[in-house]
Amino acid sequence: MIKLLKTDDIHKTVSFCILTPDIEDRNWDVITSEEIIKTAHDFGANMQNKFLNIDHEENTEIEKTKYQFVENFIAPNDIIVWETIVKKWSWYVWIKFLDEPLYKSVKAWEFVWVSMEWYFIV
Repeated sequence: MIKLLKTDDIHKTVSFCILTPDIEDRNWDVITSEEIIKTAHDFGANMQNKFLNIDHEENTEIEKTKYQFVENFIAPNDIIVWETIVKKWSWYVWIKFLDEPLYKSVKAWEFVWVSMEWYFIV
């Protein structure tokens, strides 16, 4: 599945599919719609505290001045968005890139996957 859904040059935004229910992701995990809803709601409530990094690697965090999370959406039904079928309960996030070179690198498919990094506090 291609995770990059749409770019918008006017607004410098990119939409990504974060999770789709009951479909194996890049990490071979299968996430239920209930888990997606819970995670997406938490993300939305704390959106401006979230960050981007590259492949969850240490010391690859992208400077917060270069992007903003601007939208968070869960598909309420199977819908068609920009000629792409979006499965019900799929979770999408829109990122606005404030840095032109970073936006261009995303558009050039240099990195186009977005995933949730999980932390367990013991």
